[in-house]
Amino acid sequence: MKIIHTSDWHIGKRLNEHDLLSDQRQVLTQWIEEVASKKPDLVIIAGDLYDRSLPSQEAVGLVDELFVKMAHELSCPVTLISGNHDNGRRVGYGGYFFEQQGIYVAGQPERVPKRVAVGQADVYLLPFAYPATIRDLYEDPTIKTVIDAVKRQVAEIKKIWDPKRLNILVYHGSVTANVPKHAGEDVAYASEHHLLSVGTVEFVPVSLFEGFDYIALGHIHNAQQIGSAPCYYSGSPLKYSKNEADQIKQYYEVDLNKETCQVMPHLIYPKHPLRTERGTFHDLLNGTPSEDYLYFELTDKTAQTEAMSRLRQVYPNAMSLQYVDLAHSDQPLFNSETNVRTTTHAKDLVSYYQEFYQQMMGEALSEQQETMVRELLQTLEEE
Repeated sequence: MKIIHTSDWHIGKRLNEHDLLSDQRQVLTQWIEEVASKKPDLVIIAGDLYDRSLPSQEAVGLVDELFVKMAHELSCPVTLISGNHDNGRRVGYGGYFFEQQGIYVAGQPERVPKRVAVGQADVYLLPFAYPATIRDLYEDPTIKTVIDAVKRQVAEIKKIWDPKRLNILVYHGSVTANVPKHAGEDVAYASEHHLLSVGTVEFVPVSLFEGFDYIALGHIHNAQQIGSAPCYYSGSPLKYSKNEADQIKQYYEVDLNKETCQVMPHLIYPKHPLRTERGTFHDLLNGTPSEDYLYFELTDKTAQTEAMSRLRQVYPNAMSLQYVDLAHSDQPLFNSETNVRTTTHAKDLVSYYQEFYQQMMGEALSEQQETMVRELLQTLEEE
């Protein structure tokens, strides 16, 4: 059978406060048309349909538009699970109606994991869930970790599966082929900061999925195989941070039978490529105009007057600016947007953390992250 595997659409994502809905509409509309021409037997979307648990009206509108297009143009079932960025109840809303259109959604975990029969295959859907959710679902106090939760769900699947059929698992989370001490070191992330932020507790060993003919993963934005198992992250269709600038965005076409699993990547070409440009302010200002999403790394030893506004006259979609050598010189640090010298008494702690996060990660704090920081600081102040 032929399978198309994608994930991590993150509909509604904003990049440095830049709305990406137009880019997502262009890429995913083109993707549906391309997939339709391949006439697959199954399409898998492995979580993080939305970028936020409470998506905007515009984001919901785009998903509705894409679902209608898939229902009309794809002559095969589409399976979808919720991810950690989604709200499972919202994603699963209208599930029965979607099934009448060939779109099978698993928004929340079930005691017997949702199974979709597609020809000679059974597709099992494991939406993202915290261990506590699975513990309550099975009323099992021994379930304390992600590994415990996944192990129990897989055990439930193997109670009902037919090993003679093709068994496909769709899961959203962090999976590793390494032993616990080195969990995650085999996974290609966007950056070392990303790996450190995930930690090792969240990783599930790929050995838990032994026996499945294909494991379709979501959560990691870098497309890759995990170990030697038929276990793959398809990655996200667009680059969603500076740290992803060097990644190749793609989706997978999988030719699967009981004897072989052939996985073929297909590149995705965005409306506005995201990339990093490094050089002096003068050289960049006199470069070739571009509408790409650009992150500038200036090598100047001194801050330039109104650098970002001047660069945006040549590069209207400039995302951010960072002086990569300024901190090593004798010059004072300046804010890259305003070129105003910062002083401690002029800013609150949240503002400093916002600047620190921007400098380290190459992107702005999301509203949810900023709220978390403010709540944490308030708690510390009260204590």
